[in-house]
Parts: sequence; structure tokens; C-alpha cells
Amino acid sequence: MTSPIDNDRVRLALEDMLRTGQLGAPALSAVELRQRYEQRRIPRVDIKALVAVAAALALIVVFFTVQPLRHDARSNNPAAPPSVPSGWIAHSAYGLQIAAPRAWSVQVFGQCPKSNAGTLFIGTSQFVAFCPEYGSNTTQVDIFKTNSSIKDSARIAGSPRQVHMHGLSVLSSRNGTELVWSIPSRQVTLTGSGPKALSVMQTLSLATRSASPAVGKVNGTEYLEALVRAQVTGPIAVRSPSGSTFHVESIDGQFYFTGRPGRYLLTGNAGNVLCPSVSVTVISGEVITAPPIQCQGD
Repeated sequence: MTSPIDNDRVRLALEDMLRTGQLGAPALSAVELRQRYEQRRIPRVDIKALVAVAAALALIVVFFTVQPLRHDARSNNPAAPPSVPSGWIAHSAYGLQIAAPRAWSVQVFGQCPKSNAGTLFIGTSQFVAFCPEYGSNTTQVDIFKTNSSIKDSARIAGSPRQVHMHGLSVLSSRNGTELVWSIPSRQVTLTGSGPKALSVMQTLSLATRSASPAVGKVNGTEYLEALVRAQVTGPIAVRSPSGSTFHVESIDGQFYFTGRPGRYLLTGNAGNVLCPSVSVTVISGEVITAPPIQCQGD
């Protein structure tokens, strides 16, 4: 319903137009003209409401387009491994790799440093025998497999803090002058001491094909099953993953060998007695026990 004031305004406007000759006398009254005008006119739009709706639509578009793209970028582009410094060599074990200067001594299952430049131990037990070569200026880094069921409280002292190293979650702590890193996802511990240890440890990443895989170690037994079980002394043929064959000696039923990762076939020899072959898979940096070689006697 219109007010009397609005009707008076329409009437005055029509009268003014009649006086100036711009409009003929209307056949309708002011009230009727206003009613027709109200039916035809486009409703007025609230500009503030329109701006608010546009802003809301823009936020929705950003949320459903930009956010998924960012998520995909993170999931499809994992942290890249560090580039190996010039003159350094990358070594891999346990699905991880670490690089050391070419002048360093690299020992798998070793015990004592052999280079003043530095030593990288792979698979070395945490309980190292006394070595007279140790000194305050000697740098060494150890990487070895740990048993997840045993808390290594002696080596991981204090309150470890979590750091991220090339896509790996690492618990970092100190045990005296020794820096200790634990990688729970791989059940691996990394320790370092000496002036250059940290720079070597910071090359830690997931293993790549360019890294040189560390050897693994196999321990085994051989015995003769007859009226009584007897330990066997003699050669054992070992066929490597490449197909080549070498021999190791079983002494009083005990033997061992080291080799690159892969599956090996072991065949014992007890004279004219049949010794069925057994197979074992070598893993970098780990000590594996092969199934026993059982030679069948009369």
C-alpha cells in the first residue's frame, strides 16, 4: 500500500510534465499509474547484501579448488634426498643412506677406526671394544639396527626432541659428547662424535639407487645326521645372486661369509654324504643366521 505522500509526489510530477508539454493528459489517475509502475519495475537490490554474497562465493571457490591442489602437491612431492657433496660417497643399509667423505674409512661390522680423517661404521654393535686409536679429534659415525622391544636408555639419554631430516622423523638427543639419532620407523640408531660428525649425519635420507649398498653377514652351521649328530669340517659352495660361486670353510660345523644383498644358495660337502642345499637372503648391514645344512648319513 502506498502512502498519501507518495501519491502526491506522483501527481505533482505528472502535472509538471503536462505544463512543459512533455506528456499528454493521462487517462489514469496518479494512484493507478503508480500501481502499474510498481508491477513493472525491477525490485531494488541491496548493494551490501550483494557484496556479502559475492565474497562468500569467492571463499567457497578458494576452499574447494586451492586447498586440494596444495594437498596434492604435498603428497605427490615427498622430501627429496640431499645431494651428495663432491668427493663424498653415499652408502645404504636398512632402507636408509648416509654419505661420507671419500677419505673416510667405511667399515661394516667393524670395531676400531682405521683413518684419522674419520670412520663410518655400519652394523657395528653399540658395545665396541676398547680401541687405542680413539681420540678427541677422531670423528666417527655409527649406523646400526636396534631392537624395538628393548629401550636403549643407555644411548638415548635425556629428553629427545623430534626433528625432520629429508622426510624422516628423527628423535635427537645427546649422551655426553655423543649425538644420538633414533629413527623409530626403521628401528635404526645413528650416533656421531667428533668435529665432523654432524655434517655426515645430516646427509641421512631414504636409500636411493645411486648409493652403494653395505654388505650383510651370514652365520651358519653344518652337521652330519647319522647314528649321532656330528659337526662337519669342510668346504661349502656359495652361489651368489649374480650366479657366480665361491667357497667358504666350515670348521667344526661353524661357518660365516659376507656378501652384497640378495639370495644365496649354500651346498655343503661331507665326503660321499648327500648335503641338501639351503638358501638365505643377505640384508645390508645385518647379521643373518642361515638354516642349518643337514647332511644325511647312514
